[in-house]
This record gives sequence, C-alpha cells and structure tokens, in this order.
Amino acid sequence: MTKRFARGLDLRAPAGRSGLFVAVVALASCGAPSPASRGETVVVLDTDLPVPDVVTNARIDVYGEDGLWLAAREVVADDHAAWPLSFGLAAGDRLERRLVRFRVFPRHRMRGYRGAHGASSVGATPPPEPVVTPSTLEGLCAAPPELPLGGEVTLRFGITPVTAAPDASRCAVANGDLVKPVLLGGAAAARFTASAPGTYRFEAERVVPPEREFLLLLRRDCAEPDSQVTCAGVTRGSGLDVALEAGSYTLIATANGADQAGEIVLRAIREGAAPPAASAEPAHDGGTPALSPAWPRLVDGDRDATPPEEPREEVTSETFALVDVEPGRTLTATIVASTACVGKPAATLAKDEQRLDLRRLLTCVDGSMQPPPSARSSTRGAATRAGAGSAPSRCEPTVPERACVEGGMFVMGSELFGGTGVAASAPLRIARIATFYVDRDEFSVAEYRAARAEGYTPRFAPYLGTTEGPLDAASGRPLNVCTYSATPLGREDYPLNCVTWPVARALCQRRGGDLPTEAMWEYMARKAGRSRATLYPWGDEPPDCARTVFERDPEGACTKKPAEAGPQPRAANAADVNPLGIRGLGGNVGEWCRDTFASYEDPCWTRAPLDDPWCDREFAPMRAARGGHWAEPESLIPAAIRDATGAMSRAPTMGFRCVYTTP
Repeated sequence: MTKRFARGLDLRAPAGRSGLFVAVVALASCGAPSPASRGETVVVLDTDLPVPDVVTNARIDVYGEDGLWLAAREVVADDHAAWPLSFGLAAGDRLERRLVRFRVFPRHRMRGYRGAHGASSVGATPPPEPVVTPSTLEGLCAAPPELPLGGEVTLRFGITPVTAAPDASRCAVANGDLVKPVLLGGAAAARFTASAPGTYRFEAERVVPPEREFLLLLRRDCAEPDSQVTCAGVTRGSGLDVALEAGSYTLIATANGADQAGEIVLRAIREGAAPPAASAEPAHDGGTPALSPAWPRLVDGDRDATPPEEPREEVTSETFALVDVEPGRTLTATIVASTACVGKPAATLAKDEQRLDLRRLLTCVDGSMQPPPSARSSTRGAATRAGAGSAPSRCEPTVPERACVEGGMFVMGSELFGGTGVAASAPLRIARIATFYVDRDEFSVAEYRAARAEGYTPRFAPYLGTTEGPLDAASGRPLNVCTYSATPLGREDYPLNCVTWPVARALCQRRGGDLPTEAMWEYMARKAGRSRATLYPWGDEPPDCARTVFERDPEGACTKKPAEAGPQPRAANAADVNPLGIRGLGGNVGEWCRDTFASYEDPCWTRAPLDDPWCDREFAPMRAARGGHWAEPESLIPAAIRDATGAMSRAPTMGFRCVYTTP
C-alpha cells in the first residue's frame, strides 16, 4: 500500500529478520533518525529529477547479502521540501552488507508485479526500422520482392523522385496510345509471375495516407518505360485489372506527387482461380505453456507479502547500491536516482523463489549498466539535488508576438487516451525540453499573403487550398472552408488552413524557425508556466463555447448561426490561452508538428532520447498533428491527444505555428 510521506513510515523486515528498523523520513524537515545503540547506517535517498513535476513517489526494496528480499516500501514524496529521504539499517552482531533498490516515478504509474527479468532485456536488439526502398530507378529494379498469386506484399517508398523529368502525372490514353507517366515521387516495386494466360487483378488492400490515390504501373521490364503494359490510379479496395500472357512482370507503386511518401499493400488475384488453401494449423499437444513465476517473492512468515504492483519502467529512474552495516558504528550512505537512468531498468534474475541472483545483477549508474556499486559516504543535512537534472537556459527578451517557453521536464502522454490504436497517447515517457520561443498565435492568412509578396512561392502545386468566396462549411466540400483567397475577403486575421505539411514547414523555416515537435507542443500546451501538467492549455476546466472554437460544424453545439460554422478569426482564441499567453492551442485549427507520425510503441519513439525527443524518418506519409479544431467534439480537445494526417493533405481543420531556438 502506498502511504503519504510522513515521519514514522517504518521500512521493516518481516518477522524474525533483523537488521532493518527505522522510518523513511525527510532529512530536511524532520531531522535524521536517532542512531541505534548497536550501530546503524543511515541511507539517504535523493534524486536530481524535478519534484513534483516528474517525481511524486519513491519505492525502496532491501535485500540481504545472499539476495534474500527483506523489505519493501512505497512512499508518496511529492513535496520538494521533504527531500532527501532517509531510512536506517540496524547493525547486527557482525559486519553485514545490504543491497538497496531505489526507484522514483510519477504518481499512479504502476503495473502488475512481473518479477525479475534477465539481462537479455537490457540492450536487446530492437525491431528494425521500416524499410524505405531505393530512390533511383536502378536501385528500385535491382531486387524487388515477389508478389505471389493469392498473396500480398507491402511496398513502402520515400519522397525522393525516382526519375527527375517532370512529365505526365496520370494514366491516360492519348490518340489510342498509353501515356507512360514519369515517376515524379518515390516508388517501390514488386515482381509478379503469371504462370498461365488470364485476367489478373492487383488490388490495394491498404494505403497510407488513407485518403491518397496511388499510381500503379505494370511493366515487363522494370527499368524500361516502353515495356509498360498498363497503369491505373488506385485507392483502398480498388485495383488494376489486366489480361496477361504467361511471363514475368514488375509492378511499380508511387504516390506520383512530390514530397509524398507512402505505403501500399497489394494482393494478386487471377479471375476464376480458386482461393489459396488455408495453411494447416500447427500441431498442438494440448498442453498449457508453462508461465515463468514472478520471482523473487517477499515472504513474511507463512504470508506472501510481495507488493502486487511495481513502477512502470519507462517513467522510472532506478538504481541498486550496496550498503555496509557495522556493529557499534553510525554510518551515512547516499543513493541517487538520476535523470541519466530514466527508462533504464536493472537487469535482474531470480536465484530462487525469494532471492535475486546478485552475481548477474546489472544496474544503471550515471546512465551506464554495471554491477551495483557501493553507496557513497555522505554528510547528513546536505541539500537535495531534486530538480538539478532539469536546469534549462533562461528566457531572453523577445518580440511581442512571440513567447519564451522556459524548458523543463515533464511526463509526456496520458493513459486517459490509451485506447486509440496507433494514435494512443501511451505509453508515457519522461521528456526534457530545452528553452524555446514560439509564435503566440497561429500563422495567419495575412502572414501568408505577406510571404507571397516577398517572393515566397511553393515549389509544387496544389500545396494550399483556397476559397474564392464566403466560407461554406455546410457545403460538405473541404475546399469551401479554406481561409486563404487570391484577393483579400476579410479573412486576413484567420489562421491559414488547407495547408500541406511541406508548405507549413517551409514557411516556418524561411523566418528562421521550424514546426514544433510533438514533445515541444505538448509541453507548452500542458506544462509550461505551471507547477504541474493540466488537461487543457488553459487548465483543467472543461471547454465551453466561449472558451475555445470547437463544435463549429453546421450542426455543432457551438454553432448558433451560419457565420459561426467553420474556422474563426484568431481573435476568437482570446480565452483559449495558456499561462504564457500562447493562444489557440485548444481549438479553431489543429496544428502540424515536425514529427513523422508513429505509435509511441514504435522504435522511433522507444529509441528516442530523453532530451527533446521526436520521431524523424524518411518514410513519412503521415505527419503528427496536435490540438483541437473547429469541427472537433469536446472529447477530443485535451492537449495530450494525438492525431495523424497525410503530409500532403489540405485539410480545412489544419493550420500551424512556428517555434524558434533563439529570441
């Protein structure tokens, strides 16, 4: 059971075991424990992680010199003034050595007890990154995978064009001849063998981005455009149907547009062919696989006293240290759970039901895995190091239209929104964000018009949607709700929407900035300027129609008249503001982030560093988006919620703002 920190929380051994006696107390506020007459070692527990921003709880376990689990205690320690903590180990009749395990973590971040786990779990080979096919025609055709009849193949491609010449971009028939399009974007290929003449269908079972039309080309010779048999635009569920002679062919898939990566899953079917036989089920002997016991166990007499839960590794800093206890002497030893050990669990093995195997134990010490060291001697009464691992650079004066976001550490994500598939905001992680600067408002129509007047031109079209008339959310046509128009129509203060990710990033970069990462965005929306993270940018109070722009589709709860449907001027965000004066994070338009979109369980995130983590990869058909928007219901306004949008989407619900590393 977890108890709030107070004087008198005993960390006692089960009945009949000596050598452990005193309370977990605060040296700073309560004073050190009185020495035991027979001798003791006072163990001082500290952390350089911020309290309570990241650390609110501590878990202490003590083991004997033979690995026997002696005691366990979890305490709530969310008051910075209560640190460092301490407890005492009482001396017996001889010099003894104890092993202390110390873990610090955020409140409620627990899981069921799983026992010791082997060293193989630390430094194990992670899953491979998604493969991006070659970016040259030669590489594309060198060794394409086989697409079997009745089977499927997954093709992924990046943004680099396979051929350079801009030419026809669609499949068409001109004067009776097939137009052979040049591949304007990245491409991927698969080899298919028609074993007999017949009509074949190559169907797109899955496409990413889901709203995108892909181009599918069929050639006899992969590298020779003149050998092309046919081509077709395909979306999910559609396909290319063609009569083929027996022989070998190459299928080439491409988004056939600049800056658009993609993924397509293709299945090959022959008309009139029987479906492939289902593979036989593997033999099963009917037995139940043996489950590894959750060892070791903490035993108190005849009672199993093992704590049912333990801290989640990804948001925990832990370390083991050896502590000597000597009769007739009073010693002090310090153990620190450091920032460098966040998400680096110890490698432990159980020797038997009640013991750890100390010979094979590895623990994190200053970021590296090594055998447990001896706890260092220390002086009582030293000030806590809590927060020393999160010391950001200070804000410098900046222009009025920008805000400085002083960096810090926070728990990124929320288990409240963990059931949304790949967009889930869990598992959580601890992130340390450097100080940065950000536009107080989203990029506006007026700012885009000024950029065009200064000579900015998007590299390719269509990169931006326009509405040459009043906004019409009731039409059901997304491009009737775009805020930009060729000539001003009174929407200059509206956030620029219907903008693709490449244009948004280019506009930020031309003014010396960039799009924010997901971590930066969530930090400024939930934690910056506050002592703790909140649910919404303005706090924990639920949104209402006067606070932010949401539920503004034509039938939305906040749409009282037609003009209130759709995006609104930036001035409507006045109450949607965080403590730093950053407006519009909760609603009106969602905001592009710099990241490739990926699940938090993807290696792109699990391998990301503690400092300013983000997911960056070449294969990026989907980009991350954050923040609520005008068509969103209340349930999707919380700032931890994530979304994924096709990088080339011109969605009327998407806008952006820029961040900067300097004032």
